[in-house]
Amino acid sequence: MAVLLVMLHHFIRSYDLQSSTHEFFLHASEFMWSGVDLFFVLSGFLITGILLDRLNGKHYFRNFYGRRILRIFPLYYGVLFLAFIILPLVHIQTSSATQQSAKYFLTFTSNIQFALSGWTYHAFDPYWSLAVEEQFYLLWPLLLFLIPRKYHLSVVMMCVIGGIALRAMCIHAGTSSVFLFTMLPCHADGLLIGGALAMLVRSQTKLPIPGSWMSIALSAVVAMFFLSGSFHWFGLKLYYDAWNTRGALFYYPTIALGYGIILYLCITRSNPVRSFFNNTQLRAVGKYSYCLYLIHMPITHLFHAGIQPILLERLSNSLPAFAQELIQFMPLFLISFVCAAASWRFFERPLLRLKRYLPYSADESSQPTPVTAIA
Repeated sequence: MAVLLVMLHHFIRSYDLQSSTHEFFLHASEFMWSGVDLFFVLSGFLITGILLDRLNGKHYFRNFYGRRILRIFPLYYGVLFLAFIILPLVHIQTSSATQQSAKYFLTFTSNIQFALSGWTYHAFDPYWSLAVEEQFYLLWPLLLFLIPRKYHLSVVMMCVIGGIALRAMCIHAGTSSVFLFTMLPCHADGLLIGGALAMLVRSQTKLPIPGSWMSIALSAVVAMFFLSGSFHWFGLKLYYDAWNTRGALFYYPTIALGYGIILYLCITRSNPVRSFFNNTQLRAVGKYSYCLYLIHMPITHLFHAGIQPILLERLSNSLPAFAQELIQFMPLFLISFVCAAASWRFFERPLLRLKRYLPYSADESSQPTPVTAIA
């Protein structure tokens, strides 16, 4: 869900047909930028769970960072190698803005560049969120290790409140909305709320288990909240705009809570929400999601620079507006998924087998807790 929302949001905004149909697509996809916040919630939940389950085990830091590096670095730096080294050799140049930003991408600090200088509007803009996550990975394991387990949840709540207070101070100081959006201390709500859910699942707290009707009702409320940002043509907008600086004050924790509810429904006993996200097709998308997130914007830029003009010239003039809209972004999905599937089979999966050299200790005092235990 997270990666599909982000891809569709970016694809639709990568071209301008100047038609009422395109305006409809723009409005309908207004809320989809929030897919990155769903990534944060999922990451906070999964990473915190991994750390808590191995907190007292051997090689806590070595294995965590080693396994994270195996998952993230090869593909990430592989894409950058293709963009900055291989493509110029075949006379496909990246933009000057992209070239100037290379050192930030290489060091996972592009979010800091954007926070200070604004968006550069190139193929690697989405990498700011990967920088945020890497910075989170550096700090979070140490924080959980140093603070006694009984205080973990209290620390998370203090961090969420501290983030709101920090945003308030930044707004008062006239800080840009891009700064609030891209800096870890200002946009950690999803990571923290996901982490809090992982802590609650593993605590002695008996969490309520929503039944089928309750899960449907909660999902409907959450869906209406997100979709309310898409109802421009009815004159409705029930939450602050993503780029409204003051709206960022409470909107980030609210959207994180919304996605946290969806995640909670997915890990409780059988209900319609869990069944929906457990289907084979969505799970396949999830398997390829990391590569899809890395490559979908570079593919978009290459497509619009080369294939799209030819495609539109030959096909679009004789097609209705809706069909013209589809041929703008459907090929992007197809190309992205083909590349991601190939990457998984021939590159990512073989590398991930190396994790066997970084096994989690069998004698850990805190064994992994299945997320389904609350059911």
